[in-house]
Amino acid sequence: PPERWRWPGDDSPHQSSGVLSYVEWVRALLVEPIADGRWRTEVALRRLVSTDGVSYSRLPTQAVEVVVDVGTGVPAVVDLPRFISLPEVEPGQWWLGEPRETPPAAVISAAREQLARSGVGAADGEPRISRAGESWRVEWAVIDEAGISWPVSLWIGPEGAPVPAGS
Repeated sequence: PPERWRWPGDDSPHQSSGVLSYVEWVRALLVEPIADGRWRTEVALRRLVSTDGVSYSRLPTQAVEVVVDVGTGVPAVVDLPRFISLPEVEPGQWWLGEPRETPPAAVISAAREQLARSGVGAADGEPRISRAGESWRVEWAVIDEAGISWPVSLWIGPEGAPVPAGS
């Protein structure tokens, strides 16, 4: 329960403000060593918030810096996150490949089949496709049962079979 949440170095419980906040997704943007087993990470995230516990709103994507200590063998966050400016990037800049290359029809069909088998929802719109080495990365929006659009990526190898991300 929120009234029992504790922050690093804090011995007293925090009082709940009545606002619920959940992290919807998170992605590491940068990870760099700083010293003595500590790593500085920049992370993009999107949160859902609710004041009544029933209806939720999405906040705009935000970025934070978090320092993680792995020097003791057990990763630990050193302190609370620090908000930073969200870096400006071109769409698709974070993944490998050239987005303008036309894939073989078998790639689209394999990706569509993989989505259908997963049961996560219906593909929405046109996919964004890029090539990374011999594999293809297919990014598609999927509409789930609640009507929420989720971006997913599917990696298809040269033989048209699914492969692990980055292969």
